[in-house]
Formats: sequence, C-alpha cells, structure tokens
Amino acid sequence: MDVDMRSESCDELSALDAAFRRTVQTAVEEENQVRSTREGQVSAEARVIGERPCGETAQDAPLTRTVAGVLQGFGLTPRYGFSSTDGNIPMSMGIPALTIGRGGPSGRSHAPDEWTDVEPEGVIRSIEIALAIILAVAS
Repeated sequence: MDVDMRSESCDELSALDAAFRRTVQTAVEEENQVRSTREGQVSAEARVIGERPCGETAQDAPLTRTVAGVLQGFGLTPRYGFSSTDGNIPMSMGIPALTIGRGGPSGRSHAPDEWTDVEPEGVIRSIEIALAIILAVAS
C-alpha cells in the first residue's frame, strides 16, 4: 500500500512518520501472534517511494507580499492556507515559493469528478493575473 504523509511542519511530519512505522510494526507483531505462522510470518517493509518535504513561505516574505499586491490590484483578496504541492521542494531548501490557484469556480480537486469552469472570459483573466505575477516577481 502507498501512504501519503504531508505537513508544513518538519517536526510533525517526522512524528507522523515515526508513529506510522510503529503502528505497522505493532500490527505485524500482533498478527503473527494471533494467526498461524506455519506458512510463514506476516511481514512489512516501510520504504520511501517519494518525498514531499515540509516547508513554508512566510506571509511577510517579499514574494508573498508581491503576489498579494498583484492580486489586490486585480480586485482580489488573497487567501492564505497550507497545502502540499511541488512548492514544498524549494521551500524545504529555504527558497521562497507559493502556489496560486487557477482562479475561477472549481471543485472536488484530484477526485474522479473534479471540475473547473473553463469559460473563456475567466480563463483569460486567470492568464492575465498569472502573467502579472510573473512580471512583478521577475522585476
């Protein structure tokens, strides 16, 4: 089985990983105690197959303030939150990074019935905002 563990807190991510590994080991030991091992014991091997490290870019970081300013210039109110994205890689290395939404109505992210509004007017506005963010950060 694959288990995906994510957190913006390095300490919490380490604690979660340790707790998971202890739980698996305990479950293996308990299963081998209550079931016949004549055909062999149950075993489990926990190994990392991918890593999404912890990280965070502060709300008062220059990158965050610049992006917020661009959004406000378009009449939008920035919303701040935590999420595990590809931005975690640079953040874990001390490089400021942000993930911005596509903009516009959407729902059920990453589910089989995920949806997003693709009306041309909204898509064009999202592209304009993204381009303005890129230009503002690059200057």
